[in-house]
Amino acid sequence: MRGSDAALLSLIDELEKGSFDQSELGRRLRQCRDQRQNVGNFPVGTGGRWRCRSVVCPSCRRAIVSRYIRAMESWASEMQSSDLSLVTIMLAKTDRLTWVNEMVEKFRKDFRNCRAARVKQNPRWASVSARGHFEVDAVLADDAPLFGPQWREMFCDLAAVIDGSGDDVLWVPHVHLVVHHPGLDWQEIRDVFRERWAGFRRVDVTRFHKEGTATENAGDVAGYSLKSHAGNRFLGLTAPWPVEWSAAYWAWIWEHKAALRCLSMSMNPMGVRGGKDVDSEEDWTIDDEFDEDEDEDGILFWSNAVLDRYQVPPVFI
Repeated sequence: MRGSDAALLSLIDELEKGSFDQSELGRRLRQCRDQRQNVGNFPVGTGGRWRCRSVVCPSCRRAIVSRYIRAMESWASEMQSSDLSLVTIMLAKTDRLTWVNEMVEKFRKDFRNCRAARVKQNPRWASVSARGHFEVDAVLADDAPLFGPQWREMFCDLAAVIDGSGDDVLWVPHVHLVVHHPGLDWQEIRDVFRERWAGFRRVDVTRFHKEGTATENAGDVAGYSLKSHAGNRFLGLTAPWPVEWSAAYWAWIWEHKAALRCLSMSMNPMGVRGGKDVDSEEDWTIDDEFDEDEDEDGILFWSNAVLDRYQVPPVFI
């Protein structure tokens, strides 16, 4: 048994011990996994081809993620890499995973308000638009000394939304945005965002590489943002999350009707006729999150390659 399959079975076992919703998720994951392994019994009427269509599932997730990558590439297809930047912003840390929803929604509003305030000083800010995805990472506060000195300082400086009645694990949401800023220098974008979201290494802004097209660069960022790897780096080594953390996280994701939409963000330029910002309740022109005919083996997930390419600070990987 491969390590990835063993990890999946461990997650399924943990979910099946939980609440009704968690056990239902575990059941669906097991059926989907069993079909791919050609073992077990499949739902009646499926003809031996059944998918759980869940973003939690390693197999079904590939098809879902690929559609978001294509949507990002399509959005950036008419843009120039010189007008695009990768923006990473840390939100806060909390001991309640359920509070991440409110933190994400607050950030969406704050981001738009930040642009609106800048437009009053420089009309060129009206053309700024963005698309991206939120990630949620987890760490024990006691493990902070195991990270590098810059990460420790960032983590300790990060705002905390904690009431003491949650879990020992601290959930740390952050966002990776592709920001289109024609007519504005990337340093100005960086300075404004760092002023609005003050804190040590809380904001990182990196120009897109000129070697790649805007489409390629934007697709790379989307693939990296939506990676399914869940683990932390300690002293240069990667440690996977405990299965209890993974079960809690994926059960939280499962609660959302369209999992990736709740972790997505879009901001169109101001004054665009017929333009509309797209967040959790709407789509990125993606009518169905699952593509039945998707070539699963053709999906490439970016991790350290994108970090190296854009020199993103390895806060969480």
